[in-house]
Amino acid sequence: MAFATGEKETTHLVPMCKSILEALRFVDSAGCDAGVAYAVTSCLEPTKKKKKKQSLPEIVSMKRKQLLNQLLHDMNGGPKSIEGDENDDSEETKGNMDVDVIASNDVDMAHLMPPRVALEHPEASIRLNAIDSLIKQANNEDITGSDGESLVQALLRRLATDEDIGVACSAGAALETLMSNNPNTFDSMSNKRMAITTDTTLHAFYKWSLVGGIHKLDHSTGKNETASKKKVKPSDKTTSHTEDDSITKQHASALCSSLAVAGHLARGILGVTSNMDTAIELSPRVAKNVYLIVEAITSHLSTHVEGVTVLHNKKLQATIARSAASAISRVLSHDGDVSPEKAEVLFINSKMCDLLIHRICDDSRALNSIADASTSTQTLVHQRFVWMLIHSITKFIEQSKDSNATETLTSNALLAVMYVTRSYQKAATASTLFEREACHLLKCVSVVAKQLDGRNKSSVIIDLASVQSPIAFQSISIPSITALCKHMDASPIVAVMECASRSTVDDETIIRLLMVARENLSSSSMSLGDIPSLVPALALLGHSERRVRESVLDFLAGVSTALTDKSFKGEEKKTMDCVAELCSFASGKITSRTSMRSNLVMDGAASLSLLLSRAIQNSSKPDILRKCLLSSCVRATKSKENNENEDWFAFVNTSGNCRSTAVLLAAFEASGESAFPLEQRWSQTGKHILKAFMKATSTNSSEESQSVSAQAQCLLDSVVSMLKGIVLSGESDVVITMGPSNNSRRARSYSVGTSNGISCLNPYPKDMVKAILDCVSLPDESDQPENIATGVHETVIRLVLTRQSWLQHVFPSLDTKTRRTLSSLLVTLRAEANVEAAGIALSGLPLDVSDFLFLLEKSELRKKDRTSYLVSLTIIADAIRARASIIWNDKNGLELISSIFKDIGFVSNTTDPDQIEEQNNGLEFTRSCLMQTILALFEVMNTKDMSNHNLTDKNMTNSSEHAALVVSLLGGQHSPNVKTLESSKGKAIAYSLLKELCALFPTQVVPSLIPAILQVVTPMKENDSRNEELIFRRSTEMLCAVVPTYCTYARLAGLSFFDLLSPFLEKCENLESRKTKVEYYKALLRALHFQTEKVSDDSQASSLASLVACIVTAEARTVCLSPSNASLPVEDDDVELFESDDFLLTIFNDSPVSDVVRASLKLFSYLDAFVSNTSPSKSEPSTDVSSEGTNFMTVQINDIERLAQFGLSSSNAESRSSPPTKSSPLAQMQIRMWSVTKLLKVIGLTLSSSSVKNFVRTSDGDDARVCLRLWQEFLSLQSKTMEARSIVARSSEKAKKKAAIQLSLDTGFWEATCNSVSDCLEAVQRVLPSPLFLASVTSVLRDSDSNSGIQKKALRLFTSRVCDIEPDSPEAGLFLEMVPDLVHFTGVSNYSQSDDDGIVFRQNISMQQAGLIALEQLARSLCLKADLVRRKEMASTFIPSLRMVTDLIGKIATRLSKDVNDSAGSQLISSSALCASTLITILGARSLPLLPKLITPMMSCLSSVNVAISSSSLNNDEQSELSDAWKLLQLSILQTLLSLAQTIPQFLSPYLKDVLSLSALPSPSLRSDTGDEASTVFTMTVELESALATKMPPRQLIPACCKAIVQIQHTNENECQALLSILKASVESAPRSDLSPVVDKTLNALTTVYSLNEGDEFISNELMESANAVLIAMVMKLSEAQLRHLYARLREWRGDLDVSNSKGKSSACRRYAFWSLSAALSMALRSIFLPCLSSVISDTTDELEFAVSKLCTTGTKKLLGGKKKRKLSDDGEEETVDTYLLGPLKPLLMCLESALKADAHEGGAWVRADESRRYNLLLSPLGKLLHCRIPSTATLTYQSLVENGSTTLDLELRNGSVSGCLTALASAAGNEQLWKPLNHAILQACGSDENRSEVKKAGVSCLLSVLKTLGEEYMVLLPECLPVLSELLEDEDEEIAAIAKDCIALGEELLGESLEDSLR
Repeated sequence: MAFATGEKETTHLVPMCKSILEALRFVDSAGCDAGVAYAVTSCLEPTKKKKKKQSLPEIVSMKRKQLLNQLLHDMNGGPKSIEGDENDDSEETKGNMDVDVIASNDVDMAHLMPPRVALEHPEASIRLNAIDSLIKQANNEDITGSDGESLVQALLRRLATDEDIGVACSAGAALETLMSNNPNTFDSMSNKRMAITTDTTLHAFYKWSLVGGIHKLDHSTGKNETASKKKVKPSDKTTSHTEDDSITKQHASALCSSLAVAGHLARGILGVTSNMDTAIELSPRVAKNVYLIVEAITSHLSTHVEGVTVLHNKKLQATIARSAASAISRVLSHDGDVSPEKAEVLFINSKMCDLLIHRICDDSRALNSIADASTSTQTLVHQRFVWMLIHSITKFIEQSKDSNATETLTSNALLAVMYVTRSYQKAATASTLFEREACHLLKCVSVVAKQLDGRNKSSVIIDLASVQSPIAFQSISIPSITALCKHMDASPIVAVMECASRSTVDDETIIRLLMVARENLSSSSMSLGDIPSLVPALALLGHSERRVRESVLDFLAGVSTALTDKSFKGEEKKTMDCVAELCSFASGKITSRTSMRSNLVMDGAASLSLLLSRAIQNSSKPDILRKCLLSSCVRATKSKENNENEDWFAFVNTSGNCRSTAVLLAAFEASGESAFPLEQRWSQTGKHILKAFMKATSTNSSEESQSVSAQAQCLLDSVVSMLKGIVLSGESDVVITMGPSNNSRRARSYSVGTSNGISCLNPYPKDMVKAILDCVSLPDESDQPENIATGVHETVIRLVLTRQSWLQHVFPSLDTKTRRTLSSLLVTLRAEANVEAAGIALSGLPLDVSDFLFLLEKSELRKKDRTSYLVSLTIIADAIRARASIIWNDKNGLELISSIFKDIGFVSNTTDPDQIEEQNNGLEFTRSCLMQTILALFEVMNTKDMSNHNLTDKNMTNSSEHAALVVSLLGGQHSPNVKTLESSKGKAIAYSLLKELCALFPTQVVPSLIPAILQVVTPMKENDSRNEELIFRRSTEMLCAVVPTYCTYARLAGLSFFDLLSPFLEKCENLESRKTKVEYYKALLRALHFQTEKVSDDSQASSLASLVACIVTAEARTVCLSPSNASLPVEDDDVELFESDDFLLTIFNDSPVSDVVRASLKLFSYLDAFVSNTSPSKSEPSTDVSSEGTNFMTVQINDIERLAQFGLSSSNAESRSSPPTKSSPLAQMQIRMWSVTKLLKVIGLTLSSSSVKNFVRTSDGDDARVCLRLWQEFLSLQSKTMEARSIVARSSEKAKKKAAIQLSLDTGFWEATCNSVSDCLEAVQRVLPSPLFLASVTSVLRDSDSNSGIQKKALRLFTSRVCDIEPDSPEAGLFLEMVPDLVHFTGVSNYSQSDDDGIVFRQNISMQQAGLIALEQLARSLCLKADLVRRKEMASTFIPSLRMVTDLIGKIATRLSKDVNDSAGSQLISSSALCASTLITILGARSLPLLPKLITPMMSCLSSVNVAISSSSLNNDEQSELSDAWKLLQLSILQTLLSLAQTIPQFLSPYLKDVLSLSALPSPSLRSDTGDEASTVFTMTVELESALATKMPPRQLIPACCKAIVQIQHTNENECQALLSILKASVESAPRSDLSPVVDKTLNALTTVYSLNEGDEFISNELMESANAVLIAMVMKLSEAQLRHLYARLREWRGDLDVSNSKGKSSACRRYAFWSLSAALSMALRSIFLPCLSSVISDTTDELEFAVSKLCTTGTKKLLGGKKKRKLSDDGEEETVDTYLLGPLKPLLMCLESALKADAHEGGAWVRADESRRYNLLLSPLGKLLHCRIPSTATLTYQSLVENGSTTLDLELRNGSVSGCLTALASAAGNEQLWKPLNHAILQACGSDENRSEVKKAGVSCLLSVLKTLGEEYMVLLPECLPVLSELLEDEDEEIAAIAKDCIALGEELLGESLEDSLR
């Protein structure tokens, strides 16, 4: 733009423009180049338009041209310039340049452009030169275009879009050169760029393609459409094809270049993707373009195509073909140049050709576009490609030496033929071109037909018959079908009918095929080879479409005619006559009443069986007709005649005939046994077809050929169904047959009729038996497909072997050998072929025990591989289990069980090397199935009578062996070579099996379990810690399986639990490692728990108690009989007798808590027995444990005694070699003592655990009864032990006769035992369940004889328990029922009794305190935590409690009023008050009747305590004790009052007098903050005050507070402040509407406070602040009108200024209070207060004038209100002034200063009102007060009154000063006129002649304050101040000089200039 507009200063723009162009080129190089070309052209355009010489301004200046030259020079990178421009700079040249000279240089300037820019130039010559320059300068980066458009893309765009054919040819040639030199051009191209490149290539190709100018001939006229079009569009001039050779050659050159570029591009893309299949993975767009490119290249290979005119110049046409050949060879990666003919061969045999033809044929849009005669280039390329393919393949096959072409090649040719044939869908009439094309298509079909197999021919025939165009069907399809049928193995009629009978063919196609079949009938004579065509014809009679059935009948009529017209001889004639008769009967050719035509037309499938039945009946030769039909079915299913070993592929080729045969066979069956007997159907049809299936082989590897099709499956089902042997006889039976439907589902037949109409073949044919056996046999031939064989197997099993009719009638009639052979084959089929149906069929066979024994003992099974053997055993076991109930009726059932056990042992044997490596799940699953089978047999045994079975000794002995095997499977050591079970399911089955063995054979099996259990306990090897965990886990699993079984069935065998426990303990005791012993004990305990977890709760507890008792007794015997422990001391309870404590606790910890508690209870039985047998009393021993019940898990007492006497070996007869040795009586006594001590210790430790405590505490129901019984047992045991201890204590002297007696009388043992029992009893009592606990507490409280300590302890336990109770818990009601007992217990008092020492009183108080605490905690836990609804429900329960507490407080308060130092009474009242507080919170308004009795004594006590604290004179010890009691009493009473205020505040009005009395709530003793307790009391007091103020109605509280304040004395300031605090809080929280009635009372109270010290000293600041705070709080709730009225009343109360001696002090006090409250109001209200101040402005000036008169007299002064003056004394001293008269001055100044500041903030309107009257009134006295003199006797000082020493605003307001008022006055004045007199007054003070430095200091300080406040506005008066300031700078007082200096510095800062000159 700079160059174009002609700007002068553009040299600096060259670098910028260069950068911009580089950025644009990076973004879009093509667009940038085009833009530069356009700019250059635009600059030169004026010179092109002008033809004559122009003036200098009208042409491009030389300067601009030089700059443009420089830019182009820099862009091009070379030293180019416009000739003559740089040397000719003269003005003459510039001014007289000729336009023609400049125009001659325009081309030269265009040549200066970069080639990429010039490539976009509109001049063709420049573009040509740019192409040449680009080729010369090209490098790899330019070609690939890493930053923008590549060179290849730029040239390709020229080729595709350039309008000049020369430029396009040049670009194409350049592209060929680049791609030839750079074959890897497209390797690194991105997907996006590749898509653009392929699009551009296609555009170029379609532009120059010859096909684009060729049009298809019109089929109706045969004329060329292009030739008829005379006019050519102007846009097509450059591309139109004429006979001009120059244009044709250029066009051909461009086309050849396009072909070469397309070849290179396709090769590059295919090289990147390796093959065409993965091209689509790059991008769908790129893949599609590649397809189109290859298709376009291929369409130019052929030099001549029928119906297409290319070029008249054959030479150019050959050149184009060679270019296409070269391109296609490059695409196919073929090295070297090839001819077009060879290129065609290479292409049609390539994978690319297959992909393209399938893509075109699958593209319905391409087909529609061709059908619509579209003239687009792409459509015509499709057409040309297809025709080229047809011609090329036809020619290749004809010329090929190899007669067998590839299947792909022939398939592609047929696809092309069908593609063209379908394109004729709108052709209605034939044309010359159509006829020629049809000839070519028929030629192609005839050539290809020889190479097709049967399957493809059938598909082609169906496709040809389904074309839409009738003329195409007549002209192409029928001849093509005829040609195809000639090369088929079957006759044409059979082939066509087979195609018509396929399920996928539509109705119209079937009718056309039937028409073709009829034409073949007329064109050829019928023979026996055509007879199979009757099968599909008859089957089609069941078609759902009527037109199809009519066409079939017409075909049958034709068959009848054909057979009638031809003469046959011999048997052939008989057969043909029967067929003709059948066809005539069906088609209606024989006009008789028996004709079936109408039935078949109307009914279809329903009449087919009737047709066959009547045809047989009416036939003269029914046997021949029957045989013909049956044999035709066999022949129809074969693809070749006389083919015994039919391959499976043939069934796929004849799928239509298979379907038809299945339908016809079903019709034969439905026709009845008389028409088609089953045996004939089987022998003549079924046997042969089934044989074909069995011998079928597969020579094709396709998936379809390897699977059973639906049609073949229908045929197979129909044939196999014959093997059922079902015969339908009797015409009365109704048979409904459903044939195969159109969707190819298999046929189903349903028979409805009488039972005598259905029967089975008898005898069953042997060939059927053989067929069944062959079908379930594994195929010997390896080439039979597995899926085909499996299909046959499953079909036979499904339709025959699992049918009840065959199983009930046929199978039992078979001989034993056949039945066993069949069952063996099924087992083999299931095991080796994995046919699931075989196992199902085996389970359904009615086999007996002998058959199953044969299968189990068959040697062939064990010889096979292990997997098959395991599967065989599994399916045999399943079959046995399925027939268990039937098998058991056989007397050999036990033998079968033994055989199964034998097989289990065989497969579980680990000594076999082949079985050691077996680790899969097959072995586990097989053994589980075998055991499940045995279990099923045992279950049947339990329900059946066993009298029929041989229960021999051998069987009984085998049962123990079987049990040993099961134990070994579970992990036992009976058989070490048995592999144990791993899965939990297998173990569960084995466990169930073991239980069944024990239940059936207890005497033999159960005793054998004990050795098996003992074999688990084995010592661990040293250094074998890695296997310990595994060994213990397996041992536990084994014990968990065997021990429960033993415990369940031991009684049946006469054994007990002790018989197992004793040897087990003995085996464990022999172990050296204690860790191992402990682990085995744990394993046994887990096993016992596993046994009892589903039984009663007592079983587990009994087993746990028995185990612990036996362990303790056994180890006690071991320790006591040890030589080193013969004389152990028994009195030391802390001595560890043995190390079993930890283990026993571990046993309890590993067990459920409920079992632990019950076990502890059951241990008391053994404890009681030991204690009874050890006690010196003569009591009888406890009864046996068995008396409690018949629990098997309980070890009897006599067993424990026997264990203590004889040891563990006493019960194990097998382990001892000699009789057991009995221990001595002394040892037995010692053993019992050790056992008692240890058991008590274990029980005590157990009960102390948290889990047991929690269980006992939360137990209910049975658990609660157990806990109660445990407590009772402890009580009983405690009674016995205490009795024994007392006996020992009494008879210790007599116990010296025998050692045993002395041991029994050992006091240490009994003392320790009693202590242990007591501890345990206490532990139980602490954690008893709530009902039991409450019952025990109630009994203690009600028992008058109970010890007070016990009662208090019970109450403490109750309090601790109630803290954990939730209000919604079930226990809450139980605890709530305790309230009456607690009330009764707490309310009982003995105060009336004589108690001089107070002991009874204190004891009673202590008990009552415990009751109150319990009651208060109960109420808090149950009610305060509950919701409102629940709280209301429970509240009524506590009303008696509050009544009792109220009475108790009244009684104690009376006693405390007499003696306030009674700490016990104070504590009781404190507890009562706290309890009352909680109860009041709960009860709310229900407590109102009791308030008078409650509040009055509490207030009395509080007043007494407050007074006592205030006047306390006790010593330190007494003070400390009483202080705590008093503070506690204060807190409790305050808490009660707080509860009242928070709960029912509206009802406290009658009691406010007592509460607000001076000695009650306002008392200073409640507000002490020294000490923690005092601070707590103070906090509680504040909370109570806040609650009263916020909760109570103001109309009640405010009058009460005011009344209390009015009655107060001046000496009670602290109390007054407390009341004011309450009043302030109440006022603040009160609504405005409630304040109006109490304003007068409040004001009266405040004036009382203000007048407290009237006539004496002024009121204290604290009290004043409190009163002012109340006033402000009230004012904040009032309106302005109310405020003015209130202020007026206060002014009236203040009175006038009176200095008389009689009223002076009183007036001064009121004035002081008035101005103080005014100052407070002014600070709070600010500008709102100004109207009120206006009403007292005269009072203000009077006060100021009075102060001036008293403080500012210099010689004489006027008397107030008079004109006389009073002289000073002679010595010049001032008269004495009463200082109290000056007291109001300070608060006045404070009020005035605050008001003036507020007015200044509002603009000063108030002070300037009325012509500044207020300003003038205030200024004069304030100015004079700067010179005031303060008497030395006054409390004020000059500095505090006049100066302002503080800088904080709040302090300024609080202090108030003359200087501050003047500053505020100046700020409010706001103008110079008012400032001048104020400034003059200040300067007078600064320049005072008096020798008073304080006045100068005050003046200059005031001036500085004004300057700071007003700032620049006050600078107008600065000149007046400078002389005075100059003098002050030289003042002797340095402080004054410094302040003056600050003033000058501030002035200089505000003025912005120095004042030194002005100060000189």
